[in-house]
Amino acid sequence: MGIIKELFRDFYKSHDYETANQLLKEWLQLAWSSPFSSFHEVAKTIENWRIQILQYFKTPFTNGRTEGTNHKIKNIKRRAYGYRNLHRFRTRVFLECTGKTYEKWVS
Repeated sequence: MGIIKELFRDFYKSHDYETANQLLKEWLQLAWSSPFSSFHEVAKTIENWRIQILQYFKTPFTNGRTEGTNHKIKNIKRRAYGYRNLHRFRTRVFLECTGKTYEKWVS
């Protein structure tokens, strides 16, 4: 089981599309031959998203930073139970995401 996980890390560390594609094919074969159903579920998901996953090796950009910012904003909204004042909400978002207050950001 541990070897399959480590082989997936090798795939992710690939430096080019062709190597990544080959390693992903090999990994999927191992995952499907595993006796653990959890690997089958992951293999099915990866096969459904294969093109999008491999696209990373052509253009290595992700939306991780945007997703992280959105997650922080949602957490702020949950903790605050809704801000009545948009300026205070905006200030809190800037503080959480940049470490600066809105006034410092604008200046």
